[in-house]
Amino acid sequence: MDLFTLHAKVRAIALANLLLDEEGDLQNLDRVKLEYIFIPQGYSDGDITEHFQRVLTSLQTDPELSMLLQSFTFPVFDPKIEEMIATLLDAKEKLTRRHLIWAVLSALLCPLRQRVGSCFATAPAILIHEEQPIQFLKDLRDLLATGKLTRTFGGVEYSVPMSPSSGPEDFQSEHTLLKTWEYTLASFVDVKTEFSKWNLYVSLGLHPDEKEGVGELIYTQLEKQLNEANEELQKQQIEYEIAYDQVRATEVLLRNAATEAEGRRLRSELQARAYHFQSCEEIRNRWNEKAQNIAHLFSFLIEQIVEKFQEHFQEVYDAGMYEEVQPTPYDDAPAGFRLLYKHGRTHVGSWTFIYNSAEYLQALKDFFLAIEHPVREDCEWEEGKDEISKLITAIIHHIGTEEFLLSAFHRMAKAHRVPLQKVPLEQMEKKPWAYTSGGTMPTLLKTYFRREGSLSEEARWVDSPQDLLIFLLDTIKILPPNITDLYQKDPQKRMLMTSPTHAFSLLPGQEFFRKGWEDRGFTYTWVRDQIIQPCTNFYEAIRLEPHEQQLLLQKLNLSINHYGTLSVADFYSKLPSHPKIDAFLYESLPLITPPQAEALFRDLGLKEIAPFKPIFRRELHDLILSHYTSSSKDLHLEVARLMEKKKLAPPRPLLIADTNWSKFYFSFLVNPGTGELEFWRTDKIGLTGTPMREWEHFLNGTVKEPWGIYLRPYEYTA
Repeated sequence: MDLFTLHAKVRAIALANLLLDEEGDLQNLDRVKLEYIFIPQGYSDGDITEHFQRVLTSLQTDPELSMLLQSFTFPVFDPKIEEMIATLLDAKEKLTRRHLIWAVLSALLCPLRQRVGSCFATAPAILIHEEQPIQFLKDLRDLLATGKLTRTFGGVEYSVPMSPSSGPEDFQSEHTLLKTWEYTLASFVDVKTEFSKWNLYVSLGLHPDEKEGVGELIYTQLEKQLNEANEELQKQQIEYEIAYDQVRATEVLLRNAATEAEGRRLRSELQARAYHFQSCEEIRNRWNEKAQNIAHLFSFLIEQIVEKFQEHFQEVYDAGMYEEVQPTPYDDAPAGFRLLYKHGRTHVGSWTFIYNSAEYLQALKDFFLAIEHPVREDCEWEEGKDEISKLITAIIHHIGTEEFLLSAFHRMAKAHRVPLQKVPLEQMEKKPWAYTSGGTMPTLLKTYFRREGSLSEEARWVDSPQDLLIFLLDTIKILPPNITDLYQKDPQKRMLMTSPTHAFSLLPGQEFFRKGWEDRGFTYTWVRDQIIQPCTNFYEAIRLEPHEQQLLLQKLNLSINHYGTLSVADFYSKLPSHPKIDAFLYESLPLITPPQAEALFRDLGLKEIAPFKPIFRRELHDLILSHYTSSSKDLHLEVARLMEKKKLAPPRPLLIADTNWSKFYFSFLVNPGTGELEFWRTDKIGLTGTPMREWEHFLNGTVKEPWGIYLRPYEYTA
């Protein structure tokens, strides 16, 4: 269980309850005193407390936000929503308007974090939730009232239904209403996708070359009829040509008639032959028209099916597929999508999510039955109406065969370039009704924020962490003042960004990061002088005595030969290569002596006896915080800064971005063992961290895929 998200949810629900009177109206906004809560050997909840403060300030200063919150009322769209709210609030009694506002307010207060492979949606969702609270409440209002989110632009309406899941059942720590909104948002990623790119299109096999597909069935049956029509047309063409020749011959004889009687006979014969010729021509033309209509019927029927499939079906994001997807942390893909059958109805409550092959096949059969009449009506060829009915009957029969279902899985495997697994069909990852696919943040942003054009992006691949940092700093340096001013005024303001596999939020306004792009000198020089050299000097000054080495080795459960006093680099060279070792050394060094610890305790006004032996940096930090339960100040940050000032901690990392994940940010720091500038994930105060070895191939030039910055935040503002 994620303790950070659980702590955030519990605190948000409790605070929301405190802020509402018995009727559900806001109260006590200016009297609430927020405190930082500390958990021994835990983490800083500064992000939670500071988010609370921003929301309270917005509710006090923005009348529209508070009025929008108070506008929520029953009834809601679906009884399942009431069940969700009752479970969330642990409400035993009948729900009232207060419960509804309580749940919505707690969703506004609860920081949003990512748990499954949905970063293409989570990154913009966090931005909206943090920076555009009015839009967030409008979305929640629409979801609760209508069961869907809708965007209309370019004359077209795009709708996505409420997510079928608020996350896997084992994610007990999640704020379910907040996560339901996030996962609904994720469905905008594919809402504008052409049907030919749908998973459903692939599984149906609408192209005539796809074996056992719907397209092959239609094509084969029409081809047989077309061949028969062409054969008959050929016969009628011969009859037509014979009749034509007979007319021409009779005309010649008539012109050369020797007697009046012969002329009368030939005129009578010409009239009969002309009538026969006209009849042959009409019959030939009818068969020609029929052959052309049969030839055109395939494209007509496929076009009708494609058009109506998009009216009756939709593919939406489903966080409940987490167990099937198993996403890798910090990767943008894969994400889970599920097929939805609308039954031809506009009311979201009547739509059905498809979970197995039986439901998939039944939905297809229902679909073809439903479209038979309207397709017949749209067909201008009268004889074709009956042909359409025959073809749809044949399709429904074919869909019920084992061959069709198996061929659908084969087409899925082929399209996704994966082998057809030797497991039961229902256990395969790529199913016709549920599949994994990478989501793309730009597509979602353009739909959600109603943008027709492209988003402004600066992108490039990098060949070292230092190259990435310089790219980030130089990119922000050249932005116009109307953009940089935003980040100088608000250190929490976000700018969306992507790695080759992950979407997250750049934080240009963070103090140390901002100093880098505000500096007018050479970026390389600033990075060297302000980040690399101070950290290098710090670690080079450390000498590890044998007993200190032994302390470290015991913690690592390792044993190596001792060679007297060692530098950090020399000690590191004798250890196995593993990110956990890098992380441990970063969190542990420098080892702090009892006199140093005693001096720190005195500065903090603590009377507790300090450690009697050298102690690791993080352990000392945790020991100090164990003396507190709460405070009006962020003591995690204050202790960290005091230790840095006293040289009991390395210079702070350069924090540059929010990872989306609980507690972690992306930072640049110098690895104590290698002395190299590296890209890490750390907590906000730089107390803990781990190198991003998962992305090493994106950072050293091995894989030349770009990192991108969406550098005009007004392009993704509601």
